[in-house]
Amino acid sequence: MPTDTPKFDQLKNKFNYYSANFYRGYALYWVILMILLLTLCALPFIYVDVSVQSRGIITSENKKVAIVSPLTARVVDCYIKENAKVSKGDTLVRLHQSGIQNEMAINNQQIILQQNYVADLSALLNESDTDELLTSLYKKEKDEYTNILNAYRGKIQKLNIDFDRTTELYAAGVVPLTTFQEDSFKLDVVRNELLTFQTSTKARWESERRNYTLAIHEVEGRNEQLKQQQNQYIITAPFAGSLIDFMSIASGHILNENQHIAYLSPEEELIAECYVSPADIGFIHPGMNVQLQIDTYDYNQWGLLRAQVVEVADDVVLMNDTYRYLIRCRLSDDHLKLKNGVKGSLRKGMSLTGRFVITQRSLFQLLFDNVDDWLNPKIINDTKTLNLGK
Repeated sequence: MPTDTPKFDQLKNKFNYYSANFYRGYALYWVILMILLLTLCALPFIYVDVSVQSRGIITSENKKVAIVSPLTARVVDCYIKENAKVSKGDTLVRLHQSGIQNEMAINNQQIILQQNYVADLSALLNESDTDELLTSLYKKEKDEYTNILNAYRGKIQKLNIDFDRTTELYAAGVVPLTTFQEDSFKLDVVRNELLTFQTSTKARWESERRNYTLAIHEVEGRNEQLKQQQNQYIITAPFAGSLIDFMSIASGHILNENQHIAYLSPEEELIAECYVSPADIGFIHPGMNVQLQIDTYDYNQWGLLRAQVVEVADDVVLMNDTYRYLIRCRLSDDHLKLKNGVKGSLRKGMSLTGRFVITQRSLFQLLFDNVDDWLNPKIINDTKTLNLGK
């Protein structure tokens, strides 16, 4: 019967020792191995959202505009207060405009005088209501015209009497034909002089009436220009909004042309503007849902704000020496809310991170993409946008 050697007994004892103490470790090993195998098999069936992130800011569609003085003038009244809300057309600053008011008053007096001239000339031309003339100038004209007219009529009356007498004597054969023709010629000459005087006088009046009418239109045009200039002396709000960065001017201050007074921030619906890399712009389109992480509010407590892409820029803009596409998003709400109901309001200028969900991919596809990035020599890892001159 064979006997065990000391070396064999030593190995047998070690086997028994390890079997007794590490058998459970083998079971755990197989369990972990099975879990890894099952995980690898499940990778093609587990899908996750793939998103593109970009930095952005809360703003409004229209940007703030500068309120400036259109000309050099003294401030009469200033109604601006820091952070005050105004409506469209509200008066912000009133400037001194006495020079324009005086000029408009003089022009209005000229218009009234010339309108009276036109009325008097119309009455003279129509030979109606000449006793109710408005101006001394044409009252005098009327008197002179009437006196000359009466003088011609008196002369014609005398010549008519002489001509009638000469006609009777010529018919009786007392005076020769030459005397009759001479008296007839004198009468015709005076009658023609009267007609010429009346025609020339009325033609002059007609010309003066036309000139006064044109002058009225010209002065009225100057007044319209002065009214437009007068509007520049009253600075109003171009749209509803809030006044910020006020320069603290007051009544009596002298403003220079184009001097800054304040900024007007429009009171409009808030939007989010995000700046997406050219490498990711191909996936962005209007109507895409966006999740916004507002830097001010911890997203673990406040959550994310939903939004939707409404506008994608057609060309890039240069920001921080890098080209970016401007994306505008419509917000679903103007605040975030905690579970206890506390609201966190959104304000212009708040920074954010936009997450654009572009597709869903399996974990296996993502793993393959990463391996492809490592091994494919044609892929450039540095995706920084080239600043090519345009």
